[in-house]
Amino acid sequence: MTRLLLVTLLIAACSNGSTGPKTPVRWILYVQGDQTGTPGPYCVVSMNSPAVLRVVSHPGVTDSAVATLNVGPGRYRYSWELDSYDANGFYVTSIYSSPYDSTDAPGGALFVC
Repeated sequence: MTRLLLVTLLIAACSNGSTGPKTPVRWILYVQGDQTGTPGPYCVVSMNSPAVLRVVSHPGVTDSAVATLNVGPGRYRYSWELDSYDANGFYVTSIYSSPYDSTDAPGGALFVC
């Protein structure tokens, strides 16, 4: 009897409480390549959680990547990394998110490099 009760409690704890499936939401990553020269003309942005996306900027263009997530609308933690390169294609620096960054889904993020 104890085992049956434990399994029932685990199933109840994992349930989201709704009877239907979650509605897919869109999450968009924009990378605007302004070619400012500081630190270079392009960058690579990688995103993780709520979506796994990777976008390479192009000079003077706004590039984007779209993810459809099977989550409920709301605010979620996410992490990002921006790698910058100079005009010759050599790596310059990386910038990272803080542990407490978050974003809305549906929603998006814009990086200028």
